[in-house]
Amino acid sequence: MEGTGTRVLKPSPKMKKLYWTYYALVVVPCLLAFLIPTLVAISFVRADLLTATVMLLGVLAPFILATLVVAYWIGAYYERAKFVLTEDEVVVERGVWWRHKSVVPYDRITNVGIIQGPISRLYGLATVRVHTAGYHAVSGGAGGVPVAEAEIFHVENADVIADEVMAKVREKAPLAVEAAPGAAITTPRALMDILAELKHIREILEEQGGR
Repeated sequence: MEGTGTRVLKPSPKMKKLYWTYYALVVVPCLLAFLIPTLVAISFVRADLLTATVMLLGVLAPFILATLVVAYWIGAYYERAKFVLTEDEVVVERGVWWRHKSVVPYDRITNVGIIQGPISRLYGLATVRVHTAGYHAVSGGAGGVPVAEAEIFHVENADVIADEVMAKVREKAPLAVEAAPGAAITTPRALMDILAELKHIREILEEQGGR
């Protein structure tokens, strides 16, 4: 698959910090919600050292286990994520326990967008979303938002990558390329079909007029 015009990309290493931030935003409030009442209970009942230790371990153990699992998952997810821009298609590979691979030919791509959340913006990361018309029809999206068929996620140069993909899309002359949601650009192939139909209609009219 990897030829002369092939480019292999990976997420930014900052993706790990981003995921740890997401994890902390969820886990820290939950941990405090359990830990503070436990400390109050230990103080209230004047628990001895052994009892206090058991109570604290009962609260902390699940969070410690979850943190170890998440640490492994984040590292493995980063290592296995790969984006390949070949001469003909975009290939996205990701997943830890369940591997997922998306292959999108350039001549099927209708729109390339960039999404960046507030926390991603702090790390200078963004995600390039690749859309195809057929995938819109099948998958749709919540609230009318189309679902991307492939995502080049958590990269620092999203604008450059999006421009590179769009340049390859234009080279392949797809049926329609969306410059913006709801706006389609007609390609030469479609224009040729329209001109052929108009020429055929003109010939029929000329034949009828000559009778």
